[in-house]
Amino acid sequence: MVRIELPGRSLLMADLRSGAAVQRLLEKFQERADSDVLCLSCTGQRWPVEAERLIQATRCKTLVIAGREPGDLGGVDLEQFAQSLQIRLLTPARDGSLRVQADTGVAAGPAVQAFKNGQWRPAE
Repeated sequence: MVRIELPGRSLLMADLRSGAAVQRLLEKFQERADSDVLCLSCTGQRWPVEAERLIQATRCKTLVIAGREPGDLGGVDLEQFAQSLQIRLLTPARDGSLRVQADTGVAAGPAVQAFKNGQWRPAE
């Protein structure tokens, strides 16, 4: 897992290879799991059930699924899970290129923006 701290924002990126790997991440980062944006990828054959615990532990407001659509793999239904927690779910395939912007306090734009059809816009 990689943690990126920006002024006023934090981002976690994790590749979920297996349930055991997610469990190790949870144990290792339990005190620093909070994040505004959680970006997940999966090199396994399915989303591990433990992904739900990781998402809850981060208390993220935005969940980004990298590399594929959330329903492309079996396992946990991340789209339904994010919706049940009122977490915004974004995928580059559907929403375009994504960027997380620091909160500088001076005319700061939206935390997450998407580039699609030639323009940067607030990610929805």
